[in-house]
Amino acid sequence: MSEFNFLHKVLPTYTKGIWRMSMREVDSYLRKIDHFFRMDEIKIESKESRLDWAELIEADVDPEISRFLINMDRIAHETKYNLFLKSSASMIYSAFENSLCFVAQAVSDVAGIKNNVKRFKKRSGDKRFVGSIGNYALYLIEVHKVAWDDLDELWGRIDSFRFVRNCIVHDGGVLDVESIPFFDEISTHESGLSRDGGLILMDFFYLTQIVELMKEFFEALCLRLDGRVFIK
Repeated sequence: MSEFNFLHKVLPTYTKGIWRMSMREVDSYLRKIDHFFRMDEIKIESKESRLDWAELIEADVDPEISRFLINMDRIAHETKYNLFLKSSASMIYSAFENSLCFVAQAVSDVAGIKNNVKRFKKRSGDKRFVGSIGNYALYLIEVHKVAWDDLDELWGRIDSFRFVRNCIVHDGGVLDVESIPFFDEISTHESGLSRDGGLILMDFFYLTQIVELMKEFFEALCLRLDGRVFIK
């Protein structure tokens, strides 16, 4: 019993270390790559400014060709940046999914419960919990009796991000007619998320807010593990 009295005290710290490692790497990657694109944007703007100045002073340049080449640079830049944003949405979701799985498994390992979280068959039909992340959440609720009520709001936004991510990964970021009303409801509450017809648009701010939201969720979840006593 003394062993578990000790372990339950370190469980919040232990699980926090698990998710922080993964989410910190995602956060660092996003900011580094975004910085690269910001610098590329500055270079393109500099070319545009130099061309504008050359036209103003009537320098010996061919403005039509120069403008065409700069526009090609900008199109390539925007295409690559949008691809970065959408691929990052998938990466962020995967990091969250893996982190939640590892946290759920860690609780069982500390409790001495020989379950494999990935093989867990949920009993609940609660529609708030779908996909792999829903399965891991229900594992914590059903097996370890983790209180979830105060996590509902955060979880709802994360599940909405799951919907957006699935549209990007499975449908190329194109919404079908039936999905548009639900997407519009989500985007109303999420800055940096919108659509152009059926095409999903997002900016870097939206992704960073999702990462911060996931960090907040894990912080709150780990608090639910504080003071838990496991009986061998």
